[in-house]
Amino acid sequence: MKKLILQLILFTGFVVISFGQTRTYYVSVSGDDYKDGSAENPFRTIQKAADLMSAGDTCIIVKGTYRETVVPARSGTSGKPIVFMSQNCDKVIISGTDVVPDHWSVYKGNYL
Repeated sequence: MKKLILQLILFTGFVVISFGQTRTYYVSVSGDDYKDGSAENPFRTIQKAADLMSAGDTCIIVKGTYRETVVPARSGTSGKPIVFMSQNCDKVIISGTDVVPDHWSVYKGNYL
């Protein structure tokens, strides 16, 4: 009987631990997608965090402009949403466009 009670306690503890864990990922324009996404070693792209995030996870984004399209790999739930937020309410811009370099020129004709 003691063995059964111990097994139930261990199983219940495992279920609580495995289902209760959430992660916080950090992203910075000076980060690296080959790092672990911690505050000390943030990712470079929001998409890297979005690829890993599950229900209840949070992504803290450091101020800056991120030139990417973000498509989360999974959905959250009503009780455990996936959250993307800026750090300290700083200004974060997510733009799917690239910067046009100053040295471009008209290829053919004048389209104005």
